[in-house]
Amino acid sequence: MVDARYRNRLTGLKHPRGEDARDLRVGSWVVRVVGLDRPLGQALDERWGPFVGPVEGASATLVLEVVDAGRECWLPGPDAPGERYRMEASGDADARVIVSYNFALGRAIAGEGGWSLAITRDTWEPTERLLENVARYLLAVLALDNGGFAMHSAGVLYDGRAYLYAGPSRSGKSTAVSRSLPAQSLGDDFGLVIPGGKNWWTPAVPFDGSERISAGAPRGLYPVGAIWRLYQSPEIALDHPPVQVASASLLSCVAFPWAYPERAGELLDHVAQFVEESSFGHLRFAVDSKLYSEVLERQGAGS
Repeated sequence: MVDARYRNRLTGLKHPRGEDARDLRVGSWVVRVVGLDRPLGQALDERWGPFVGPVEGASATLVLEVVDAGRECWLPGPDAPGERYRMEASGDADARVIVSYNFALGRAIAGEGGWSLAITRDTWEPTERLLENVARYLLAVLALDNGGFAMHSAGVLYDGRAYLYAGPSRSGKSTAVSRSLPAQSLGDDFGLVIPGGKNWWTPAVPFDGSERISAGAPRGLYPVGAIWRLYQSPEIALDHPPVQVASASLLSCVAFPWAYPERAGELLDHVAQFVEESSFGHLRFAVDSKLYSEVLERQGAGS
């Protein structure tokens, strides 16, 4: 049963949160965020570093308008002590609203091709972190629209190619990045993969556990060398499972599959296409492994 309350409430909210705007640039995409108040705009500048800046030019891949939702929350506060974030989808594809404790997000409310984000006043969540969760969802939709997918993954840049460590929370993604130095981080807990020409590509993303992206962080699109599903183990081992097993394993790492259930077939096709055309494996590693010397250099030598 579709709950129309969220959609009806969101549609009735018209007042921007503020007058500032920013362009978030990820790969070839521009997510234009308008209706920001000044403190939130400044917080995004600090959090996303070189990936965000003033609005430049007239074109954007999509526009996100931030509006004031008043003081009423969207979902009741968390009951579980350790629950920090929660997102749910309400409604069908044409009227879907993504809701959390302190925000609601809907498509085509702010105008054709646009999105509307209604944020509760005086949230107990840092507002810039809340907006980052929304940005991840929007980028996941863009990836799906362009033949790719979003993952729970961390990425490193080695010899001009990107290697993605995929897996759920606590699988060791951030540890794998730290053990891959001096390879550069492309983001340590969220990744995007899209096809293009003869390659699959991943953009560097401004989502990092440090919560502040340095000015020298890599940007742009990079060809994918491999995706490795992480498993912690006493010894390093890299194996390549059969195609069907690999597709199921990679699909288990996809981000936000609950948010567009009617597109499950597309998502599965995109994952299967990557497995057939590119390199996917299961990487077993110990937390004290030196992945740069023991895996990345070996992979480079074999390419």
